Amino acid sequence: MARSLGGIGLVDVMVEGGPRLAAGLWKADLVDRGVWYVGAKVAGGLGRNAFSAEFRTLSKARRVEIVDVRKVGNDLRVEFVMEG
Repeated sequence: MARSLGGIGLVDVMVEGGPRLAAGLWKADLVDRGVWYVGAKVAGGLGRNAFSAEFRTLSKARRVEIVDVRKVGNDLRVEFVMEG
């Protein structure tokens, strides 16, 4: 579906969703730019991953360039673009 959007002239699409949607877009190499929010809370335990099992080692992770970091209330907003 996402590739067909380009066929009708849509080249920028904002997508919000959970880890399954994020992982699907990431695997399909459809992410050019992203925004992460880092909450001002620290909790123990396993937590929830944004993506599940995308790379086995950190050396296999995709590189991004952080283009903006700003404080939003007590949280941080981190904007990135894909490198390469």
